[in-house]
Amino acid sequence: MFPAGDPRFRVNMLRLPSGLSVRVIECGDPAAPPVLLFPGWACSVYVFRIILPALAEMGYRAVSVDLKGHGLSDKPLGWREYYRDSLTNHVLEIFDGLALEKPVIGGHSLGAVMSLLVAAERPESVRGLLLYSPVGYRGVPGLMLCRALTPGFMKWMLPYVAFRWMAAITLRLTYGTVGKPVARDFDEYWAPTQFPAFSVAMRDLLHHFDFGKRDPIRLGDIRHPALVMFGTRDRLMNARVTAADAAEIQEGVVRQIPGAGHVICEETPDVVLSATDSFLKLLV
Repeated sequence: MFPAGDPRFRVNMLRLPSGLSVRVIECGDPAAPPVLLFPGWACSVYVFRIILPALAEMGYRAVSVDLKGHGLSDKPLGWREYYRDSLTNHVLEIFDGLALEKPVIGGHSLGAVMSLLVAAERPESVRGLLLYSPVGYRGVPGLMLCRALTPGFMKWMLPYVAFRWMAAITLRLTYGTVGKPVARDFDEYWAPTQFPAFSVAMRDLLHHFDFGKRDPIRLGDIRHPALVMFGTRDRLMNARVTAADAAEIQEGVVRQIPGAGHVICEETPDVVLSATDSFLKLLV
């Protein structure tokens, strides 16, 4: 599993006050200005494999973390672990445990939403926000269908039916028209299913996290400088609505990527990095 054998990345396990351990991956000068990114639902730090070393080359300390239930971090069982409040407390533990000096924080998909929740709790400790394909702040299209297809009686069967072809189909559906996943991508997204608790945890997160349907997050309430980027072919969000929401951010920069789907950090990394570089320079 990524980043095995790649000397550009430093890997360690961070022990949290909750007793859980999470995998932290970083690259760049430890004394450089920090940028912390959270992966989304069912994603590991692999989603930032291109972004992290590029940020390091730009002069930043680039850090990412597998959230609980994901990647090689601990995978506690029990649906209460994956409520919004529980996951927010978990991410706050990570943020505090890393003790980064006023970082720019952000993430992809659900990870972007988690960074919003951290910024709301630690407003003076965050310099700015990087919101890549932020999904789950005001509902997710098709969420009820996904929940209907994974009823409670199937919960403990999921580890035995999490086949590679399922990961391949799911990943293909998240892409737009400007890029295609390759076999290595299928392997990496499928790899965490070797741990039975992963599939159970992902199902619990899917069913019990409030993705903004009951308690939506208003992007207009954001007071930090923020870069919001998303693809026009993202099936998990409404591009028009997201653009209108993001335009309400007082110090917001909105970038739509024509033809890109949901995983913009993989599909169009050059576009993402160019916009990110320009935005980070504004914060200096």
